Amino acid sequence: MEVRFASGFFKSFKRNIIDINKPWKWAFWGDRYYRIKRAIKSLISYFRITTEMVPWDYDSILKMMKFQVGVLSNYLEKHGLEVEEDRLPKIEKMKRFIELANHHIEDDYADRCGYNYDYGFKFVPVEEKPDLTQLVSAAPPEVEENNTRAIKEAHELEEKEWNEMIELLKDMRGWWD
Repeated sequence: MEVRFASGFFKSFKRNIIDINKPWKWAFWGDRYYRIKRAIKSLISYFRITTEMVPWDYDSILKMMKFQVGVLSNYLEKHGLEVEEDRLPKIEKMKRFIELANHHIEDDYADRCGYNYDYGFKFVPVEEKPDLTQLVSAAPPEVEENNTRAIKEAHELEEKEWNEMIELLKDMRGWWD
């Protein structure tokens, strides 16, 4: 398509979008029809995800990827043309990616490793300065040990699952084959 510029917006729009010489041909409107139709479907499908996106957090990228991989895995599961021996492992990898991304978005590693939230914190006055208080844990020592262990395991689990998620993404180009 040749792009021509005019002196004003509406003249340029009229020249490039509505070609006066060929507006009756289906080839002219066919491409625009499908592009507009796909744009409206995408706006409806991705509205919730795009309204939650923020530029300073990579969780937004993970949410978008999780949604898109979910759409792809559902489509391949229902309408895939490959034989099951090739298609099912790809779908399992996609579902595993969705599960790992969901764990990362929810940040539930400490919960999964047994962190105990039952005991809270208490404020204790500082000895040197009576007008200040200090925040200390109200948990017994065995719960403190359990929570320390759980946090350590949670960091290791997060690192392990992040590496697994990146390994799954390395095979992503083969999901469409």
